[in-house]
This record gives sequence, structure tokens and C-alpha cells, in this order.
Amino acid sequence: MAKLEVGQKLVVYEWKQWAKPPAYKRTEVTVTKVGRKWADVDASWFGKLDVERMHFKDSYPARSVYTSDEEFKKEKLFDAAISTLHKEFDHYGSYHYKEKFRLEQLLGVIRALGLREPTVEETSYEAL
Repeated sequence: MAKLEVGQKLVVYEWKQWAKPPAYKRTEVTVTKVGRKWADVDASWFGKLDVERMHFKDSYPARSVYTSDEEFKKEKLFDAAISTLHKEFDHYGSYHYKEKFRLEQLLGVIRALGLREPTVEETSYEAL
């Protein structure tokens, strides 16, 4: 959970599935008000931001909020590492890895198995 402050810049990535090619739309917003549970941003059409989950109220899952572009890229790399392991083991297992492993641990397993490491470029990350 990120500690939000008034004036802080956040980055919103919205997956545009129907774009050609599919890509993320990046929007930078500024925090205008912070409460215990909710925060407001200058782009009011996004709605209220849940400060614990870093997700907009009543928003669809394809819209994610991050404190930086690096945080977004790290999450996409984590997802690519999970995908690499799932492909290697015929999709056996669970997708609930974020609570159990760190990115460095997953990359260590991929290296130990002699698999090709995923890159950020392979994660369908392409900002509109």
C-alpha cells in the first residue's frame, strides 16, 4: 500500500484491448485530496481511488494505478515470469503467486531451469 499525499503524481494504465495493436493508455493524474479510505485525483472521471488497493471505485480491472512507471513495468515483468513458468509446466499450478513470491525469486527459478528470461518488451506493454 502506497502512502499518498496531496500533490503526488500517479500513473494510470488502462488496457485498450480493441486498439490496433492492443496497448496500454497511460494517463498521469495528481492527488487532490486524501482520506483514510479514499483519495480524489484531478481527473474526476476516474472516480474515487481506494488508497489501500490503489484501484478506482466501480472501475473495471483493466485500469490500474501505480506510483511510477517503474512499478508498472516491474508488475508486467512479474506477470511475464509467471507466464514463462506456466508454459514450462504445462500450465500446472495457481496464479496466486503475488502473495507468495517476489520477482527476483521467480527470475531465479527461471535461470536455474535454463529458461529464457522474459523482458518488459514481451509483456504487451506499449503505451498509446
